[in-house]
Amino acid sequence: MLKWRNSCVSQRVGRLAGFRLLAVALSIAGIATSVAAQADLTTNQLESAADLIRRGDLNQAEAQLNLVFKREPREANALNLLGVIRAQQHRPREAEALFLRAIAVNKSLLGAYLNIGQLNLDAKNFDRALWAFTEAEKLHIAKNGDAPSFPILFNLGITWYEKGDRRRAEQLLTSALAIEPDDVPTLRALANIARADAEPEKALSFLVRARKIAPHSPEVLYDFGWAALTLNLVYDALNALEELHRMKVSDSRYLYPLAIAHLNNGQVDEAETLINEYIRVRPQDGRGYYVLGASLYAGHKFAEARTAFERSLTLLAYPDTEYYLGMIAHHEGNTQEAVSRFRRALRANPNSEASHAALGTVLAAQRDYQAARVELERAIELDPQDQTAYYQLGLVYARLGEKDRSESAFARSEKLRAEQKERQGVGIRLIDLPK
Repeated sequence: MLKWRNSCVSQRVGRLAGFRLLAVALSIAGIATSVAAQADLTTNQLESAADLIRRGDLNQAEAQLNLVFKREPREANALNLLGVIRAQQHRPREAEALFLRAIAVNKSLLGAYLNIGQLNLDAKNFDRALWAFTEAEKLHIAKNGDAPSFPILFNLGITWYEKGDRRRAEQLLTSALAIEPDDVPTLRALANIARADAEPEKALSFLVRARKIAPHSPEVLYDFGWAALTLNLVYDALNALEELHRMKVSDSRYLYPLAIAHLNNGQVDEAETLINEYIRVRPQDGRGYYVLGASLYAGHKFAEARTAFERSLTLLAYPDTEYYLGMIAHHEGNTQEAVSRFRRALRANPNSEASHAALGTVLAAQRDYQAARVELERAIELDPQDQTAYYQLGLVYARLGEKDRSESAFARSEKLRAEQKERQGVGIRLIDLPK
């Protein structure tokens, strides 16, 4: 018997930019004016405009700023705020021009530098963003000494990550978190770095904290579900991703890991339904067809699974697809195609334990016991917990007349089978979720 391949858990580590909306960054104090009453009026109108921007009423905010411009056409804070409005209206060139005009009037306007940085970070102009955030840092140090600034540390951390320096990014974001320990975007950013570093336990530790702070945040639930799924904490993944499903969020990305969670939990029909919904929304994503194929395969719908996997191959060169097609060929009795598929999978991924084990099993069925032995021993070398590979290797050793090795392999297989059965009976949730 060939074993099912549970390997479709793979979250893409995406960009960190975009964790925050463009900041409404004011620098009102210290504006020189000749008339105190006029200064009070300007300050009130600037604060009113800033509040309107925060509430999303951009037209009224701009009307307030126009009142300021009638008296002071070059008022730096007003120019900065108008730049924020233009940025939120998706007019980035006008926005940056306004931020630069604000700086030309008041070179110490730290908020305008932050906004230029955020604007360019979102546009993937990382060098320009780094310049702006560095200038903001210089201004902050000149004014406040060594006292750290959370927004500057956070944005510099995100920028360095995007430029490929994860270590510097981690250092800056860790410093930012020390200032604001409950900041969810920083926790998510550090989790993303840990995930990129292939440290899933560390990533999950950040996301557990984030979920306790923001238990119903769609972004946190999505990240948490993926992290739990990566560690095969299926119950925890289902808990988070099912909540997203109940919330009916518009972003369909969550359907993909939710389908995998159901598949890993043995709920094949649910997985098939969810991944078909995902494919309907994202028909060009080869991963969707891959998971559909895995769901159909687990439900013993081999012909339909073959169609899904072949469609996946046209969209995504994923080596495990060849593995699955080899498994289907084996079930259909086509051992030559199975061998060809498994060898193709191994050319793409020489360290695929499942492909070595499957190839060894098929070669044994063809009575090529020496070749089967090589493949099965390599499978066990890659995964010493593979109960099925030990069993198949025991059969091969027996055929080769190596009785002691055969008995040892069978004993190991039986021990692993008993351990796996015991683990399956412990249906506990491993993470203490927020109430």
